[in-house]
Amino acid sequence: MDFSLTPEQKQFQETFSNFCQERIAPGSREADQTGIFPQQNWEYLKQKEYFALFHERELGGKGADGVTLAIAIETLAKACASTAWVATISTLLSGKIIANFGTPAHQEKWLRPVIKGEKIACFSVVELRGSDQLNMQTHLVKTKNGYLLNGKKNKTTNIPGADVGIIYANIADEKGNLKNEFAYALVELKNQNIKQERIETHGLRAMPWGRITFENVAVPESDVIILKNTNLSELLKTV
Repeated sequence: MDFSLTPEQKQFQETFSNFCQERIAPGSREADQTGIFPQQNWEYLKQKEYFALFHERELGGKGADGVTLAIAIETLAKACASTAWVATISTLLSGKIIANFGTPAHQEKWLRPVIKGEKIACFSVVELRGSDQLNMQTHLVKTKNGYLLNGKKNKTTNIPGADVGIIYANIADEKGNLKNEFAYALVELKNQNIKQERIETHGLRAMPWGRITFENVAVPESDVIILKNTNLSELLKTV
């Protein structure tokens, strides 16, 4: 079996490597020292359409093949690991959840701005007790107009700073009793009822990593994706 790169992949590798070394790498040391994410890197990647590589053309992406995607992530990480994490968590992990589980309406409203780099996304699962589903306290309660979201999430990449959150939540009855039925809540995080806090790290210091607190956050029913398969490990295999 021939594992050589195709001419197109080699061309992409060379072009993207030159771009990353010229634009991204120069500020990586300062970013790590200060612990501040270099916002200009996001704009550079937006202009380069990095976020679109990971998604199909019908969704507004570039539809790049798997090898090209691996080259893109590796090359970006070589220039600035924090930037690679922030950008890739937004478009690949968070974006793919919307692409795979969302309706066309979800994809239009929530995914396209992420693909264009107009919004930063995060995927939040872990809580103070970890990611054990049976102990997951962040929950949605049904109301007349949708749901109310309450709880705390921990160790979430791109917090503070993310615009869009895909929040893995338990469903509770009107008394707050957890049903151990789960959903993805698609949430605009710039909300007075949402608090974002940073957790300091020893490595990847320019990568935002933190906690989110939700206090009676109204979520429209149309922005809640009820999951038929509630096994988290199985769900993540499809991302």
